[in-house]
Amino acid sequence: MTERSLPPTQVQKVRAWHCAACKYTTDTPHPACRAAGHELTRLSVSKRWWRCTGCSAHFSTVGVRYPASRCPKCAPKFVQFCSFI
Repeated sequence: MTERSLPPTQVQKVRAWHCAACKYTTDTPHPACRAAGHELTRLSVSKRWWRCTGCSAHFSTVGVRYPASRCPKCAPKFVQFCSFI
């Protein structure tokens, strides 16, 4: 599935934060990163919405093309993700 084939409601350009110390990108900076004085950089990235085909849980990813891990709710071994409408 390519970014061009996804409807506009499934991919959105957003402004996000990247913590250099934690090597993590998210749409809001973590308070612990700010408190520790980590270097935070503002980026323009794609936010994508997903649905687990195993349990139908909805979640989003920021700054990555595909989910890098298992479903946060059910965590089965071979569940696939489909884009969320």
